[in-house]
Amino acid sequence: MDLKLVFSRTTRWGAAATAAVTAAAMCAPAASAQAVTSDGASAPHAGVVSTTSGFSSKKWGDPATDSISKDTYGKHQAAKDPGSLYTVEKAIGARDLWADTDQSGRQLTGQGVSVAVLDSGVSPVAGLDSAGKVTYGPDLSIESNGVLTQQDTFGHGTFMAGIIAGRGATNPSSDLSKAPANVQLGVAPDAGLLAMKLATTDGSTDVSQVIAALDWVTQHPVLPDGTRVRVINLSYGTDSAQAYLADPLAAAAENAWKHGIVVVTSAGNGGPDSGRLTGPAIDPYLAPRWPRSPRWARLSVTWTLSHLARRWCPPERLAPSST
Repeated sequence: MDLKLVFSRTTRWGAAATAAVTAAAMCAPAASAQAVTSDGASAPHAGVVSTTSGFSSKKWGDPATDSISKDTYGKHQAAKDPGSLYTVEKAIGARDLWADTDQSGRQLTGQGVSVAVLDSGVSPVAGLDSAGKVTYGPDLSIESNGVLTQQDTFGHGTFMAGIIAGRGATNPSSDLSKAPANVQLGVAPDAGLLAMKLATTDGSTDVSQVIAALDWVTQHPVLPDGTRVRVINLSYGTDSAQAYLADPLAAAAENAWKHGIVVVTSAGNGGPDSGRLTGPAIDPYLAPRWPRSPRWARLSVTWTLSHLARRWCPPERLAPSST
């Protein structure tokens, strides 16, 4: 098996892909939350070490989109931004769903459910720094024995956490569906997060670390405050050529599914031209996702003819993308 994991970066437009991660989280019963680490200590809300992520600022952003997303005074307007969380959430119907309630009269905003983010860690930035928002599992990265323990030195995990469950307002859940466009809210703003740090400052990790994280979450699905992990978000993939039935990474992810956890994994960054899914997205029990671009217009014909092997089947979730 190829032990080199490919880190599947999320594009500006890739926010909608995470809707699949939180779809299961918005209809669960509520419970309180408490920010704790795996050993019961307080979450690291202070003493964040400044590090370099390895990305140049030139690699981020889309000048054309930026130009149409500003008002006449040059101020960003989320309602005009095709890639903003507000636009994505309106497009997928998330904000409308927040106005609905469950049988107990609670808003469908992810209350009482936690999403495990197996990534580069989660930093307590604004919107992710409230009491009970983030629980910190064991740091399984090679940075775990020093000052960088539990610190997101790459940035991707914090970014994903914000898309999934960021909450940039203290208003009651009943008000969130009517929040202004510029208020940053994740797809399931009241969901809790379990941060599992695997990657280091260059975004890399080893497949054994990912397997260990999947196993840890599967064995510890109930957090110290009683909330349950119902979804795992996995933004990694491997180019292993072996079948999923012989792939230990796919086996670990499938085991989580068999224990009642929805596993949403990256299908890769290659798009339809790659002709394949990365692992563990090849496993039919998982929910792979790909960014979606105009090139996907030919997807239905291309993929309908190809159902002979899971590696050649389409992802189950597509998201708007310019890549």
